[in-house]
Amino acid sequence: MKRGKLDTLIKVQREIAGARNALNEPEPSSWGDIAEALAEHVQMGGREYLANHAITSERRAVFRTDRLSDVRVSDRVVALAQAWNITEVRPLGRRFIELHCKAEGSA
Repeated sequence: MKRGKLDTLIKVQREIAGARNALNEPEPSSWGDIAEALAEHVQMGGREYLANHAITSERRAVFRTDRLSDVRVSDRVVALAQAWNITEVRPLGRRFIELHCKAEGSA
């Protein structure tokens, strides 16, 4: 992979568990940045299908970037003005990884 292809800025975020308020009720969780890197946006696909008697759409993307430490499938990527849930993390040799993602809000 060539560094000149790393042209998309991505942020990897992790869900921060909500704290508890004075009444010991759970606060809503939020997302915090854990890494920021340049990546290559490799592909973008999608499909439409029938589920629960309704047409459902799904968008997928793959981002290649330098190896980031501690990226999990429970994290998400924010790129291209969209939040993407990570579905798979694949190593590419010793220096790079592929982040396979599904657009947040897709089925």
